[in-house]
Amino acid sequence: SSGSLLKINSDSGELIQSENWNSEDLDLAFVKPSETEFDTRKNYWTLKNSKGRIYRLYQRNIKYASQDYKLSCATEITSTVLHHQVLGIILLTAIPFLLAVSAGGGYFLAGKLLSPIREITGKTKNISENNLHEQLPLKNKHDEFGQLSMVMNDLLSRLHRSFEQLRRFTSDASHELRTPLTAIRTVGETALKKDLSPERYREIIGSMLEEVNRQTSLIESLLTLTRADAQQIPLHLEVVDICQEVESVAELLSVLAEEKMQHLELDLPGKFMVRVDRSSIRQALINILDNAIKFSPVKTCVNIRVYFEKDVVVDISDEGPGISDTDISRIFDRFYRVDKSRSSTGSGLGLSIAKQAVENCGGRITVGKKEAENSSVHKSVSGGTSFKILLPKA
Repeated sequence: SSGSLLKINSDSGELIQSENWNSEDLDLAFVKPSETEFDTRKNYWTLKNSKGRIYRLYQRNIKYASQDYKLSCATEITSTVLHHQVLGIILLTAIPFLLAVSAGGGYFLAGKLLSPIREITGKTKNISENNLHEQLPLKNKHDEFGQLSMVMNDLLSRLHRSFEQLRRFTSDASHELRTPLTAIRTVGETALKKDLSPERYREIIGSMLEEVNRQTSLIESLLTLTRADAQQIPLHLEVVDICQEVESVAELLSVLAEEKMQHLELDLPGKFMVRVDRSSIRQALINILDNAIKFSPVKTCVNIRVYFEKDVVVDISDEGPGISDTDISRIFDRFYRVDKSRSSTGSGLGLSIAKQAVENCGGRITVGKKEAENSSVHKSVSGGTSFKILLPKA
């Protein structure tokens, strides 16, 4: 009763029929097609007989030797259907279980993988301007979370440096402004309490106005730096001969050098054209050369040399006491002075303004020890400082 069954009919009657064909009620598929399932796409019937067995039947007309035949074939698929049903039940039962296991496993793995994010988030929430020095946890610097922590730590370090510079700048600015204002008030109050001559009053008022002028210059320098930081200073870039600007600045400050019996030695071999803002680069040259004259001993030489080395270089070197490596790292900080005892000689903003002016023109400024060389007028003494302004050639 299992396997494939065959039946062949001709116009004259039945020719061949399997032994179990009738006992399995297979003709019902053709006699009562309404009780069967017919697949129109593949032209076969599916029949379940009274014994509960399931067959798949196929029928085709063929012609052989001028004779018409009808070929009917049936194959039992009871076990296959039962297997499919069992498989369907297993899938319907297993799929929800597998989905639940997958969801639970995914939630666990996601929590495990995202735990560094929770640590970073929790640590970041506790960081404020008072503890920017603290670092985020870094377990593995080679994975994505490690890279994120490294970037965030670098950002926190930059913010920490910026806040420290801001605190130091605020403290220094307060000190620079408070001390002279206190002195002016003290002098004024003392003068009011005494009965002085008109000449003495004029002398006191002149001293007060002189100090006010210094504080006005300091405030203007602070405003210049603030506008430069905010990029609010308009730049008018033009092609200029830097040698001509150096010569003009040296002539302007030669009076200060003559007061200290110093010699300004210029080495300007030719024209060096650069594209800069004339007023900004002139301010930088004045500030650096003024520093060189101010801190160089009497009867010494200040060298100003212009040459080309990948960039146009303006080298201003003096024969002063020099700058230590510790001071060089902070020489361009605002209000920073190498010699604290000479705090009255300047505001400590000149080099900061010079650096900002050079960078606004697309250049950079460096400082180091003066190279050993002999001047045509004076021999170099020990020490000395060299400021180099590097500008891209036009």
